[in-house]
Amino acid sequence: MKREYTFSEFRKIVDTLTRLVPEIHIATDIICGFPGETSEDFDRIMELIREYTFPQVHISQFYPRPGR
Repeated sequence: MKREYTFSEFRKIVDTLTRLVPEIHIATDIICGFPGETSEDFDRIMELIREYTFPQVHISQFYPRPGR
């Protein structure tokens, strides 16, 4: 998936927000099954979910859109 950020940038943002606003509620969306996604990519996503124990995680499967 062509994310515009890295795992370390994501961690830095979440760590900064939770440090500055301890009561913050951070949710995330996860889309699995992108073309070219590897088992290692999936494992890194799962690592983030376990590490941060987000109160809400929305997970969906990738579906290609016609014409895209």
